[in-house]
Amino acid sequence: MQIVATVRQQIYDHFHGSAHCAAYFFDDAHADEYAAYYNSMYLLQDSTESLLWHRMTGFSTAPLAATLSSGLMQAASSNRMQSRS
Repeated sequence: MQIVATVRQQIYDHFHGSAHCAAYFFDDAHADEYAAYYNSMYLLQDSTESLLWHRMTGFSTAPLAATLSSGLMQAASSNRMQSRS
C-alpha cells in the first residue's frame, strides 16, 4: 500500500508541477477529465490511507469504525479477486 501512496504522490506532484498539464486540464473543454482525475486521486488517497491505518490498528471495537473497516476490507478483497480473473 505504501507503494501505491508513493506513486499517487508522484503523479500528483507531476500534475501540479507541469505547465502542460495545467494548460490541458484547466481548459473548460477538458472539465470532465479534470474532474475524473481529481476523483481518482482522492479515491486512491482515501483508500490507501484507510488500508494503511487498518494494517496498523486492526479491527476496532467501536461499532461504526468496525463496520467501516469491514466494508473497506470487503471492497479490497473484491477488487483483488476481479484483478485475478
